[in-house]
Amino acid sequence: MSNDLDAIREAVAALADEAHPEQRIRARLEARARAYRQRRLLLRLAGATAAVAATGGAALAARDLLGPHRRTTPPTPPTGHGDFPGVSAGPGGGWARPPVQWGPGWLPDRYGLVAVEAVGTGDRVTGVGRRWSVYTQPLYERKMLGLYTGPFGPFLRDRTGDPQDVDINGVPGRLAYDERGLTLTWQPAGEPELTVTAFDDADMEAAVERALQFARSLQRDQRTVAVGPRFAGSPAWHFTLTVDTIALHWLQVLESPDVTRVTMGPGVGEGLEALGGHAQTRVRGTDAWLLNGVPALLVKFGDYSLTADAPAPDVVESMDLGPVPSVDWFGER
Repeated sequence: MSNDLDAIREAVAALADEAHPEQRIRARLEARARAYRQRRLLLRLAGATAAVAATGGAALAARDLLGPHRRTTPPTPPTGHGDFPGVSAGPGGGWARPPVQWGPGWLPDRYGLVAVEAVGTGDRVTGVGRRWSVYTQPLYERKMLGLYTGPFGPFLRDRTGDPQDVDINGVPGRLAYDERGLTLTWQPAGEPELTVTAFDDADMEAAVERALQFARSLQRDQRTVAVGPRFAGSPAWHFTLTVDTIALHWLQVLESPDVTRVTMGPGVGEGLEALGGHAQTRVRGTDAWLLNGVPALLVKFGDYSLTADAPAPDVVESMDLGPVPSVDWFGER
């Protein structure tokens, strides 16, 4: 199990370093580690058969209530891209499909798309982001390139290094980096601010050169990002859709500093409801648990589950969860 936890820490850190503050990453890792330790203790005390009965029965009951979302035959995984495997997910789509506006004309060898992001307020999308990395089973290598169009500043890590002036195709830019990564920003005339992020735990000097070549290669791109879930009302929000490379499942996060952080995907919070001591309730017509000690809310549907960092059933009740997302783009160049 310790190897599993180490793998989880590496996978989450590789995806989160560029987008989330260190304190939040540590809190998520610690919460997930506690969940695995508790689950292992449950299996030792009650036996694997009892544990499977406890978790499987709840999943079957939730699936029977799900109606049109029930899936009876596992789908055939789609064809992957390059080194990246195909990942089964859903039909995709959502309430918004903003264009990415810009895309790289150059990517390092073996890099593929691993995450899409968006930010906005209420029903208005104000920025779109994408991240590329190198895939090696079962983890991403600790290398990353990100491209963000629009106001992503509050959701990107501050760099402690001294800023440097750089030139991006005749437009002045600012580059700052430290051992945790790199941020490069510039704003072409009449365009939103552009930000490139990069990380390479083996050679940050190489990451600087890679980021500059990547930034100078940008060209117009009319592809879109599908944003599925949204909170009720008009809060500021940040959306991320990625792939759990250990389980090869889709994983999406919608967070708002004014509301909460909601994580959705197959296996999210798996086994926590069987530990006992949690208050059981009903949310969106299916079983849910107010988890003690985390604290969080766990809701189990037929094909996926959901956790909310704050135990707020009313927030989840009022959300538009959107369709099960598609991750057919996983690994695209």
